[in-house]
Amino acid sequence: PPPLFFFTQQTAYDISACLVGSEMCIRDRIEGGKIMVAKILSGLVGLIMLSTTVNWIFDPAGAAASLGMNTILDGIGRSTLIGDFTAFFAAITTFIAIGIYKEEGKWLFSAAIILGLAAVFRNGAWLIHGADYAMTPIIAEVLFTIILVYSGRQLNKTG
Repeated sequence: PPPLFFFTQQTAYDISACLVGSEMCIRDRIEGGKIMVAKILSGLVGLIMLSTTVNWIFDPAGAAASLGMNTILDGIGRSTLIGDFTAFFAAITTFIAIGIYKEEGKWLFSAAIILGLAAVFRNGAWLIHGADYAMTPIIAEVLFTIILVYSGRQLNKTG
């Protein structure tokens, strides 16, 4: 080129290489936002599960009543009811906390499986055993399952 020109013509390759960096920056920012939303949503589910765990530990009669149980049983039945329900909610809370901390979706999927199965077996209790249909808990379990699966999928995109 003549000596008066200070700029050289850039090829399409030069321009695309420059754009790739900016596109990656934008994509990373968008993905980071999705990860944050996933952590917040799954964290809210985790807080609800933690609250329920604490209720089962310190006020099992109140926790049982909040799930529509009129009595909390006596003897071994009480021990089993409190132990099993506390473990149920504590396990879900733990899986969610580990999933958020480690940013690994598999932990959120574990919590989602437990909640999803609870909804399935509530329906089974209604269909097979004539239990009252537990619409509100089923909706909550299905909604929480969907949130945890979505969040787990978003976290898996980081790895």
